[in-house]
Amino acid sequence: MKKIAAIALIFTCSLILHAGDFIVLDGNGWREDFDSFEGTYASLPDGLSVSKDGTNSMMEGDSDFRGINDGNLSTGGCYAWQPAVSNLALGYQPTTTEFTPGYFQAAFSNSSTRIFRFLKIEYDFVWLNNENRASKLQLEIHYESGSTSTVSAVTRTTEAAEDPRAAWSRSKVACSVLLNPVMPPGTTFKLRWYGDDSSGSGARDEYGIDNIYVIGIQNRGTVITLR
Repeated sequence: MKKIAAIALIFTCSLILHAGDFIVLDGNGWREDFDSFEGTYASLPDGLSVSKDGTNSMMEGDSDFRGINDGNLSTGGCYAWQPAVSNLALGYQPTTTEFTPGYFQAAFSNSSTRIFRFLKIEYDFVWLNNENRASKLQLEIHYESGSTSTVSAVTRTTEAAEDPRAAWSRSKVACSVLLNPVMPPGTTFKLRWYGDDSSGSGARDEYGIDNIYVIGIQNRGTVITLR
């Protein structure tokens, strides 16, 4: 089994947001289980994008969308990982030139009638520890104002030592994040799961995200909570 590292810290830095398709986030929240994702550009859920270079989104026709697979590969690319029967996840096989860094991104618009002062965010981190290098996946909130909050408290880092009997593993991530600035109705923002090397050498583990749930909350206390 792979060990998971978590470091509690939030900080803010500047980043410009770009236009794109947005997920309508109303009072009921939004869920995505990726079970309709087929590892292709066309099957990416609305509002979702993938970057293999940490800057630009992969576009239609990109040959690094590589379909559905259950892992233990050497070819880099964006896959619909199949960690279990009848279950798919959005993921990547990183290489020296791909997803080091890279990110998965979901773009939202506050379509409710209330001000979002907090975001409740849940997702599963899935990984296959089949190589001798550690990779990390860190959550970021990119605001319409151009600032970024990095939620390091929910960073997940895989262990460098390969598990010779590697099997897909899953870790549930859940947090409530105090927003700064707050998000009035009509505000847009993006959640970015930023991946990169962490430690070790050689080839890289396969990993991704699954079962995302996001909801905006008007009043929820003032402390990040984790479980």
